[in-house]
Amino acid sequence: MIDGKTISISLFSGAGGLDIGMEQAGFHTVSVIEKDRDATKTLALNRPHLNKSAVPREIEKVSSQDLLLEGSEVLGLGRIIRPGEVDLVTGGPPCQPFSTAGKRGSVVDPRGSLFMDFIRVVREVQPRFFVMENVNYHGVSHRLQ
Repeated sequence: MIDGKTISISLFSGAGGLDIGMEQAGFHTVSVIEKDRDATKTLALNRPHLNKSAVPREIEKVSSQDLLLEGSEVLGLGRIIRPGEVDLVTGGPPCQPFSTAGKRGSVVDPRGSLFMDFIRVVREVQPRFFVMENVNYHGVSHRLQ
């Protein structure tokens, strides 16, 4: 928590749906990473305070220092956010390489190792909590028996 705000960094942000939920729960998103151009346009339009980070970029090419610096600028701190000061890191790394609905390429699929970048950021940022979402959509509904 910084200046009474619970701080969140979003990875694999998409158009920001998970972030909206976290913001409704009281978190303040200070930096995002998303590589899809249309999704980042949506992020920038809906969250002008994230314009600097809401640009298409790949997580493998973004350092944790970059994320902490961007967050510092959003908050107007005058100093960089230090590891351990972020409350939450969220994200949903691609699930297609592991999905039973896909080819199940696992870590051989280039997307299959991206969860390691999520772990890298968590390790370096040292948030109090993290939420890693894995939406494994099969295209059919399942009923508990």
